[in-house]
Amino acid sequence: MTRIRTFLTLVIFLSSLVAFPRPMQAAELDYDIPNGHFYTQANGQPLGSSTKGYSITNDGGIPFWNEFQRLGDVDSLGYPSSRRFMLDGFVVQATQKVVLQWRPEAAQAYFLNVLDLLHDAGKDAWLGAVRATPGVLPTSFDAGKDWEGIKAARWALLDDNAALKSAYFNSPDPLTMNGLPLSPVKDMGNVYVVRAQRKVFQQWKVEVPWASAGQVTVANGGDLYKEAGLIPNSAAT
Repeated sequence: MTRIRTFLTLVIFLSSLVAFPRPMQAAELDYDIPNGHFYTQANGQPLGSSTKGYSITNDGGIPFWNEFQRLGDVDSLGYPSSRRFMLDGFVVQATQKVVLQWRPEAAQAYFLNVLDLLHDAGKDAWLGAVRATPGVLPTSFDAGKDWEGIKAARWALLDDNAALKSAYFNSPDPLTMNGLPLSPVKDMGNVYVVRAQRKVFQQWKVEVPWASAGQVTVANGGDLYKEAGLIPNSAAT
């Protein structure tokens, strides 16, 4: 019996010396890289299940990473959802909410007029059916008006909904951030919507998983552009 107790004591002692591997830590969702940042959140996979993603950097003399932070970072732009690609002679990169366009003459990034481009690509019916986004006003709406008159008339479209109007103008430069309204305020069932050139503003009439009744949200314009198939596969991958 003594030998058995001695053997068991020795086994327990030796077991305490064995270096068992530590549990594997969850991969970081995003992290700094040289000259920028890498994000996995918009890779199309369940959160944290894949290490693939998109970087946003200052490479090549185009400071998209700096501009991303200046323009509101993830809170305002969402996560990067594409690599850089060329469009109409400009370098662009999509995030969930917008598409950034580098303008060398201004030495800064602007938001692409995504909702204009979706109209030009014939996607209005798809937007209405799939994403509750109204179509655009005819070009005759601006006929006979100078630039100031065009702005005034299109901004007046927002007067029908105080919450949407407040959300649109809640920016030091709403024209640059949002573009002009492309539609009047439309009742799209359980949500009031106004479509602008660069963003879609929604006021929910009922509670939904992502918003309470009465709350205003901004649709993911960059995701709409990507979902419509307008980002090249080489940049979306």
